[in-house]
Amino acid sequence: MKSSILRPLCALTLLALLLGGCTARDGVSFSPAHGEVLLASGAFDPSLEPVDLETAALLYGLEPDQLVDGVCYLAANTSVSADELAILVCKDEQAAQTAQTALEQRVDSQITVSQSYCPAAIPHLEGAIIQRTGNTVLLAVGEPTGVLDAIQSLQ
Repeated sequence: MKSSILRPLCALTLLALLLGGCTARDGVSFSPAHGEVLLASGAFDPSLEPVDLETAALLYGLEPDQLVDGVCYLAANTSVSADELAILVCKDEQAAQTAQTALEQRVDSQITVSQSYCPAAIPHLEGAIIQRTGNTVLLAVGEPTGVLDAIQSLQ
């Protein structure tokens, strides 16, 4: 009886911890320089390739003039990996809020698409971390535990 109660409770606790990573937090403001540090952590598919900021803005449905700096890396073969990393420095906090919403929608969309052609990517997408601090927004989709550890090491 005890284990039948503890298992769902443990599962809910784990889910709450994972989903907690998807929300904005007060804390360190990420900079584009953090992109290389996060990539070097080994938490992401090694095939990630840089994407210019204008292309990243279009990919996320943002106006390019809303971004003043940033980095974006996408998996070279999206039929095998959904890993991506973006650190977007927006012109103001309102633009950052818009970017955060766009990144959340991107992850939701990727989960839907991956169900049919790349189900192995879904755990990475479900463990995505989206953080907004001030005018900076971070999106990290990779091996969930490794991504969380890498981000925490920066804070």
